[in-house]
Amino acid sequence: MSNIVEWSDITPIKNSGKMKIKCPACTPHLRKPENKNNKDMAIDYDEGKAFCHNCGAVSFKESSNMKQYDLPTKTNVTKVSQQVVDFFSERCISQQVIVDNKIAMQGNDIMFPYLQGGKLINYKTRGVKDKSFRQARNAKPIMYNYDRCIGSKTLIICEGEIDAMSFNEVGLVFATSPNQGAPNVNDKNIDAKLECLTNCFEMFEQAEVVYIAVDNDPNGKRLEKELIRRVGIEKCKIVDFSPYKDANEVLVRLGRQELLKRYENASDAKMEGTYTVKDFRAEIFNQYENGLNKGETTHIKELDEIWKWRVGEVNLWTGYQNEGKSTFLKFISVVKAVIDGDKFAFFDPESIPIVDFYNDLIEMYVGKTMDIDKPNFRMSEDELNGAIDFIDSKFHFVYPDENLQLDAIFTRFRFLIQKFGVKHVVFDLYKTIEHLQKTNEREDLYISRFMSQLKRFAVENQVSVHLVAHQNTPRLDEKTGDYKKVDGNNVKGGGTFADKCDNLISIQIPHRITDRNLPNVDIKSHKIKKQKLVARPGEITCYFDWRSTRYNFGAIQSNPLMSSEHITKKEKASESFSKPLEVFMDNDVFNSYNDVGYDNIDECPF
Repeated sequence: MSNIVEWSDITPIKNSGKMKIKCPACTPHLRKPENKNNKDMAIDYDEGKAFCHNCGAVSFKESSNMKQYDLPTKTNVTKVSQQVVDFFSERCISQQVIVDNKIAMQGNDIMFPYLQGGKLINYKTRGVKDKSFRQARNAKPIMYNYDRCIGSKTLIICEGEIDAMSFNEVGLVFATSPNQGAPNVNDKNIDAKLECLTNCFEMFEQAEVVYIAVDNDPNGKRLEKELIRRVGIEKCKIVDFSPYKDANEVLVRLGRQELLKRYENASDAKMEGTYTVKDFRAEIFNQYENGLNKGETTHIKELDEIWKWRVGEVNLWTGYQNEGKSTFLKFISVVKAVIDGDKFAFFDPESIPIVDFYNDLIEMYVGKTMDIDKPNFRMSEDELNGAIDFIDSKFHFVYPDENLQLDAIFTRFRFLIQKFGVKHVVFDLYKTIEHLQKTNEREDLYISRFMSQLKRFAVENQVSVHLVAHQNTPRLDEKTGDYKKVDGNNVKGGGTFADKCDNLISIQIPHRITDRNLPNVDIKSHKIKKQKLVARPGEITCYFDWRSTRYNFGAIQSNPLMSSEHITKKEKASESFSKPLEVFMDNDVFNSYNDVGYDNIDECPF
């Protein structure tokens, strides 16, 4: 059983970051003499968590910034009745396992306690005669059977408490389950349902092998896929219950030895890089029954026609310098985060200091400036606080201390994917990465190898990867007087970028030279690899409003007139820009208004 140590009893050596100290809970008899000075307690000060790798003690820092939970009250809790004993007996669960799991009753329902350090943190109840489930109100979501799993080198993740108890019945006490079971196969955002994974991340970090023993159905396969993504495929083994649904059904129908055999015969999650179609039978039938794995909407009608979000793909965003590649990518990311709840991680050294990166997102979200010199279009303090809370929940910034090499960035992206469920990662931009090109290696061969690494990362972690890269030096078009159209094969570094990416999109200000006051921005998808699932290559025009830091779509006037009528319409549009993005997205202005120009071109962020 884990021991909870008060945070005040811990003496960290610094007030930020990660560190290791001697554990205050490790008494002398728990250590060998030669290990008495070992620093076994790992602290993540910023996250407010500590875990001892020697004795299993845990500690949590209470903070006003952390989500607050209530401890459940033990109301009307009694010992189990004979009816409950019979309920478990029918499922081949013995009285000893009932006792070991501290099963009780709340009223007429079975009560499954969720304990941490011996304290009741949460509980779930189930009706004896029906499958009516309830959980403690506003209690902290944690994994079931936490105290017997924390510190274990082996874990079994099931889909319910009874399945975990079924493994207890064959002597495997390190079985656990998410407090809300498996997400629905069609759920777009599953972070809330799997919050217990984040709250118990130290349990999975400590384990060396994780057996995934979820239900043999589409929802179970969805959970299996997410667990592999977050825990790490190298740790995972898959327990096969077919043709039965779950661990308890195998126990009831085939007995203890067969359940133990299923555990012992678990297969690696990764099959040494070789596959047959049967390895994907469940996924194929899932797509057959629920639809193909198509690209997800950007929530911008015009943009959906030429590009959509899709995990497992590498997207290359290109264009000339300072024409809005990064700004546009941030904007559509904020839209996706607001409407679908997706989470993002950015590697963006050019936004250093990091606060500048977050300021951009905040202004996009609110639709107003933070600039004290613009009182008529400045956000309120309440709007700023609301934006900070939202951006904090959806956007992470990566900037490794030791180096900016690809592996160091991957390590941090992978951590954010596993712990927080990040779904999209951005490298902005290619030249800011510390590249490890081999001696005498041709640049095109190195780029090919680099892009292959991005693709593998996208597929293995089921995220969409986005790479920003400049075009070569632009040339003037003698006929128009503006820069020539962006060429997808003219990315600085060579055409290999276009060959190896899944999708290639360019951003261009078409009249940057001849009329800087025009707000028009051309978006073009030069390459869409899987057109049946994503979109078809094409070009659209939108415009940028620097005051709200937002792009607007619809019919664009090639030469918007700065008339009094235009000014009136522009100021009217400003009223809608002043609302948070979730309100703005529902406004007709987003899809139809087309007359906002730059009042001061020098203040355009690109």
